[in-house]
Amino acid sequence: MRIDVTYSSGLVESYRTEGESGVTANALAGAPDRGRGETSAAVLLRLRLDRLEQDGLRVDIYWYGTAVDDLTRTTATGDFGVDEVPELCLELGRVWRILGPDDMAGVRSVDVDGRRRLARIAGELVCLDLLDDRERYWAGSSGGEALVERVARIHGAIREANPSWDDERVAAEYGFPLGAYRAVAASRHASGGGGDDLPSRLLRYLEDNPEASVGEASDALGANADELREIWPVPASGHRGGTEGAARDGRAATLLDVSGMMDGAGAN
Repeated sequence: MRIDVTYSSGLVESYRTEGESGVTANALAGAPDRGRGETSAAVLLRLRLDRLEQDGLRVDIYWYGTAVDDLTRTTATGDFGVDEVPELCLELGRVWRILGPDDMAGVRSVDVDGRRRLARIAGELVCLDLLDDRERYWAGSSGGEALVERVARIHGAIREANPSWDDERVAAEYGFPLGAYRAVAASRHASGGGGDDLPSRLLRYLEDNPEASVGEASDALGANADELREIWPVPASGHRGGTEGAARDGRAATLLDVSGMMDGAGAN
């Protein structure tokens, strides 16, 4: 397993459980736990992305030892004239804490064996595994699309199948916080895409009505004013208070929030 961690500063660190150095998890097997020498026939690696908030970036390493003792179980096979064959033993493993929870704040992305597994979107570190899984379920294969297009496609497919779900519930289905989804949706709209979600509708409305207030946009779009304030492209206190150029600047700022993790994020 190769783990590549890219930081917001541009620093990249690579971690390997095996590789050109010839060092493998097999070197951990045996003596430390039972005071004996042995080899391992297989290694189990568990990347604990389910423990990111609690433990940071962590890998659990286990191995299946070949030594036979009074704890070893056997299985009847009837092969080669042998009645019972010893089973491999799952030995006590090791927990490899690559980065602590506090260290994750500076991480921009994490790739495992060349596949992007974590990406920072709108300030939040998002696990892309659920996006891949839910995409296959709701919308089929991505076919190498950019991340913004993948998110738009899967979001639309889930909403179509579940019209009563709001954007937060739909985004949660594929593992995106609402803020991350809105940033991607706004970025897609700014780059020429668009959709029927609230961020896209708001941006289209403000392009036609650059001086509109939050209240006016709320009435026109049939949306809650507080929700509009959360996704307003520029700071708002009830009135836009800016120009069309400011609106473009606000959308550009939203775009910059996600531009740092776009490279490679659409790869499977």
